[in-house]
Order: sequence, then C-alpha cells, then structure tokens
Amino acid sequence: MKMNKPSFAKKRNFKYGAVATAITVGFVALVVVVNIIATLLLEKYPLTLDMTSGGKYEVSQESIDYVSKIDRDVTIYVLADESYFNDPNKGVYKAGDLYQIGEMLKKYSQYNDKITLSYIDLETNPGFAAKYPDENFTTADILVESDLRTQKFNWQEFFNIATSSTGGVSSASLNVEEVMTSALIYVTDENPTKVVMTEGHGEDAAAGLNNLLQKNGFELSTVKTLGAEIDSSTQIVVVAAPMVDFTEAEIKKLDAFLVNGGAYGKQVIYIANPSQAKLPNLEAFLAEWGIGFEDGVTVETDTNRIYYNEYFSIQDSDSIDLEFIGRTEALKAPILMHNVRPIKVLFEAQNLRSTKVLCSTYGSSVLAPLNAPEDWDAANEQKKVFNTIVAGQRETDTTDVNEIEHSTVVAFASSDMFASGIGDSDTFGNSQFTVSLLNELTGKESAITVASKDLTGVQLEINATTAIVLGIVFVAVLPLVVLVIGLVVFLRRRNL
Repeated sequence: MKMNKPSFAKKRNFKYGAVATAITVGFVALVVVVNIIATLLLEKYPLTLDMTSGGKYEVSQESIDYVSKIDRDVTIYVLADESYFNDPNKGVYKAGDLYQIGEMLKKYSQYNDKITLSYIDLETNPGFAAKYPDENFTTADILVESDLRTQKFNWQEFFNIATSSTGGVSSASLNVEEVMTSALIYVTDENPTKVVMTEGHGEDAAAGLNNLLQKNGFELSTVKTLGAEIDSSTQIVVVAAPMVDFTEAEIKKLDAFLVNGGAYGKQVIYIANPSQAKLPNLEAFLAEWGIGFEDGVTVETDTNRIYYNEYFSIQDSDSIDLEFIGRTEALKAPILMHNVRPIKVLFEAQNLRSTKVLCSTYGSSVLAPLNAPEDWDAANEQKKVFNTIVAGQRETDTTDVNEIEHSTVVAFASSDMFASGIGDSDTFGNSQFTVSLLNELTGKESAITVASKDLTGVQLEINATTAIVLGIVFVAVLPLVVLVIGLVVFLRRRNL
C-alpha cells in the first residue's frame, strides 16, 4: 500500500526548495547587476589590469600626474569609425594594434573628466571637417583641441616603424603616450616656451633634440641670424655645433638677446663637436661667459663606464649637478655622450658672472688627439676628470635679491648626445637631464619625458607583487570559497 508523505515534510521540502530558488534567482540577479556596474566603471575609470609585455595598454605615472592636473576642457577627436579601435582582431601591422591605441586613448579620458574622447566618422559626418577650413583631414586623423589651440596628427604617428632586411614593414614600438601627452601639453600650455634653432652656419641637425623639445611642449622654430633678428618673445636660442663662425653682427644679436634690455632672463644652449674648426668670434663670446674648449676628444679607459666603445662615456648621477637642474632625485638612467670635446672653465666668478660644472666624466678618462696616429696609446696619457656640461650665468645689476634675474649660456661637449634614439630616448638620461635643465632655467613646471611602448614581445608578463596576489587568489582564496560553498550545500541537503 502506497503511503503518502507527511504534510509537514512537504512543507519543509517546499520551504527549502523556495529558499534554493530564491538564492539562485538572487545570485543571477547579483551577477547581472555586478556586470552592469563593472561595465560602467570600466568605461569611466582605468580599472583594468595590464599584464602584457612592456605594459602596452598602460600610461606612465608621469603622464597620469600631468593629465590629472589639466584644468581646461580638451577633446580628442579620432576621425574614424570607433569599431576599428574596439576590435582586438583588427589591425594594420598586426592584429590588435589599433585596439591597443583605442585602449590607451580611452585611459586619457578616464584620468581626467575634462578630457573627452570622441570618434567622428567623416563619411557619416562630413560637416565636422567644415568647422576647420584650414585643416585637410584624412581618415584616422587625430585632432586634439582646447580653447587655446589645436594639434592634428595621423594614426601612423602612434607607431615607430621598423623595416626588415627584405623590405618588410612592421611596427617596432607603440608611442601613443609620447604623442598624446605631448599634444595635451601643447594645447593646454598658456605660455609655451619658445625655442629658436640658429641655421646658416652648418649647424648639426640635432634630430633627437628637436624631437624631445616638440614632445615636451616647447614651441620650436629656426632663425638665420645673419639676415634676421631674434624674436624678443624667444626664451631659448640653440646653437648646435656650427662649422662656420658667426659674424660680429650675429654675436651682437646673441649679446643683445641675453642682456634683454637689462632684464636678462634669457638662455643660449651651445653644443660643441670635436671636428669643429677654430671659431674665433663664437669662442670669444663664450669666453665672456667663462666657457672654453679643449682640442681633442675624451677616451674612457674604465670598461665599466663604456657603452659601446671607449668614445662612448657614461656619466651617472654622482657626476651631475642635480640641484642646478631642479631635481630632488637622481636621473632614471645615466647620461651617454659620444665624441666628447671637453669644456674648460675659464673662471668661477667675476663681475656679476659665475660658472657651474653641471656634468663631468670620471677620473678614468684621457684626452686623445682628434686624428690620433695608429701608435697612440691611452695608457700613456694622464687620466683626469673632464667637464662635459658647463653653465655660465650673468645676473642683473641690482642689490634687491628679490629682483635678481639671470641669463645663462649652457655648453654641451657632445652633439652626438642629442642624436635621434639617444637624446630623445628614456634608455639614457640625456632626455631627462635636458628637459629638467630647460624647465628649471625658464620656470616651466611641466617636466615630463615618456618612453615608447615595445610591441615586439607578446608574452604574458607580471611583476612579483602581482604574481603573489594572483597566487593567493587562485591557490588559497578561490579554493577556500569553493570549499565553504560545498560544505554549506552538503549540510543543507543532508538535513532535507
């Protein structure tokens, strides 16, 4: 005979069944809510964890600090369909490279509410270009705009391109951060520092210096001092390893620029090269600022201070005057100099003028003739310290210390230290030193240098701290959570 289950048992089963259903529904609802909230947060804040090689999707702390302080509205217009930058499978040089650009651009808008990222498809919105009659837009151009000024560039500028021996082209590194942070500095700086490069005397191109200055928001131009005046709004004049001497009239222009009507506060950067001939007018001008040069080139005899060969010398923070360039901490990397023409300090102080050695070699260097004979031996030469960067200053004629201003002439002993890939790279301390120096001399506060992102590796890399956290989560926390849930389910089902 079939026995009916007691009514109290049915009630108990119903109660636990209802509880189980409620828990399931509640859990599913919680997951949905968490996903919605997480999606909104990820769109608004940079909460992602980048574990790619080289931090391909990350912005450096230097850039974050600068971007977060921007206090005026800026719009980043990407003139393309947003879908191209949201698909990890799409790319130009390799799958996902456009996605990497999109992710990094998004972070700039997440670090500051005043920065807006907007995608404009020119095909569906042709009226956008009409608002900028002076610009010639093409697909995937990027326009950064503030109320002060705009800057336009193409998506290709986000890549450093490498060419293989067979002629193939690939993206060697991603420099979204370099380009974007530079653009933001440029469009938000109310008073960009104006730098003029002299030309007409066989000056060095100084490609690395030009790139560094533009990347850090300096307003760069050139002037032929033989036929033109130096604009009074210029703050820095760069004379980069000239091979032909300045005329007396040109020297008078440099003098007048530095005196600045008695107000001073101007700067001249002079860059030397061992292959320069005698330049009597320029040498006399520099001598007034306590700066002279030795004939020859330095050779480093300590292999621990050599980068490539004995003509490439490494100068670390202990040989650099960090206080003069306004730094409270050491450079991230040593300064690298090649073909150094050592600088002589002609005096320490006289007639409101003073000199300061900013950088020097170590005592293991010797001086070699420019065209050393084959039997020349560094072991036969006297080892000594050679000056590689020297500043000469002249202060205003006043007894009121609060009104004292200085004009400064800074001499660099190596034009090669500003070569592309050296002077504008974070691999060496050249860029950091130069930006810190120029910002300190001109009173510019935004000193920032950023490195290119390496795209050559695709492996997953994490640091030690992240590894420990992930280990705790996957080895301890998750198993414990699973164990607790299992025990709860077991005990409740046992009592059914």
